[in-house]
Amino acid sequence: MEIREIVKDSLSYPLTNWKSYLILGVILIITSLYIEIWWSFYPNAGLPFGVIIVELVTGILSLGYLIKIFKSTVDCENVLPKFNGLLNIIVDGFKGILVIIIYAIPFSILFLGVALFLRANGYSSNDIFGLTTLLMTICTVVIIPIITLSLANMAFEGKLSSAFSSSEIRDDIDDIGWGNFIALYFILGIIYISPNHISTALNYLLGWIDPFLIVTIIKYLIIIPYLYIFAIRTFAVIYRSSVV
Repeated sequence: MEIREIVKDSLSYPLTNWKSYLILGVILIITSLYIEIWWSFYPNAGLPFGVIIVELVTGILSLGYLIKIFKSTVDCENVLPKFNGLLNIIVDGFKGILVIIIYAIPFSILFLGVALFLRANGYSSNDIFGLTTLLMTICTVVIIPIITLSLANMAFEGKLSSAFSSSEIRDDIDDIGWGNFIALYFILGIIYISPNHISTALNYLLGWIDPFLIVTIIKYLIIIPYLYIFAIRTFAVIYRSSVV
């Protein structure tokens, strides 16, 4: 399939099962509302342990379901899967979170090392913030496709170790083709930045009322789950067509 056909298919895919779509949205909105309400009352405070636990649990559930979508698409199913088999969703989500954490460790060490080096050499806080933000942006550009392919390998092979096979990741990129890979990366980049821009537009349009709750609900219940499902479906179809 060409990228245009894949994108067209993926645009309608999230709407093939409204129940599962909205369940994912509810999971995302629970943690998001919890965090945003907390920060609205305590803007300078860190997140309490209870909020972190809620975010971890919902993160495991949402990531586990997205992995289920990937598996379903690779198996040539064209309807958004039901939100059932909760144990498998939790196991896959936990493994996915573990993969993300392991890949994030070296980048976190790099950020800390750069920040300490800059501080030791007399750089101001603003300079440190600007340089580490630039470094974080570059690292994000590098790590997103690596983590995406790692999770895909893990889901397809059914083994956690497959997420860390550099040779398999390189082979996958070669199989997918650099043209498709760059197009996919562009799509994922749009997915990454879209929610904040949409939220800004909604805040402007709803400026005549207090838009906080309405915008948050629309963003996390409807927009973000749609974009997540669209992105996973797009990637999974490309993966199925090129790698499987």
